[in-house]
Amino acid sequence: MRDFRDKLSYGNVMATIAVFLAVTGVGYAAATLPKDSVGAKQLKDDAVKSPNVKQNALTGSDIDEATLDTGDVQSASIPNVGAGLVPYAAISGITTSPSVLPDGVESLTPNVPLVAGNLAVSFDQPPSGSGDVVGVALENDGSVLLSCEVEGASTERTCTTDDTANVPAASPLSLRVINGTSATNNFRVGFSLTSGD
Repeated sequence: MRDFRDKLSYGNVMATIAVFLAVTGVGYAAATLPKDSVGAKQLKDDAVKSPNVKQNALTGSDIDEATLDTGDVQSASIPNVGAGLVPYAAISGITTSPSVLPDGVESLTPNVPLVAGNLAVSFDQPPSGSGDVVGVALENDGSVLLSCEVEGASTERTCTTDDTANVPAASPLSLRVINGTSATNNFRVGFSLTSGD
């Protein structure tokens, strides 16, 4: 017992008391705080993350739409594109047949700047030979943003690109389909639109 008292110092005693008060104080605060007494003023920025929110607890009115990342993947299926045609199709895949002009198949982007990327295209018929091209271009009011093409005597039936392009707010987008093969072709297209901020 004497050895124990010899090792006691003022610092050791104060440290032990401090730890005791810290531990019991936290327990006291947790046990005595009134329900719903912690609110937005007490929370630090970014203190609440997705796992902390109960599923379906938030509604549309709880969310500031300007803070959402618009990482939507757009897709379209464009059937029965005749050989040698360069028609246009809607990016939403809503139209059942392509159009000779982009009018009528254009889709308007939201009123925020976006970035288009990750264009992927698959088709039933590869190019038929030298000088032949099969592919799709994503266009903004007639200007090419992204394109993916397979040329020549290739057996490829897909193409992808990692390129990205800035899309201004409220842009009319359409898909321009290039089908130089000697057969009717069916196209499937996908790409992403993400927030430009």
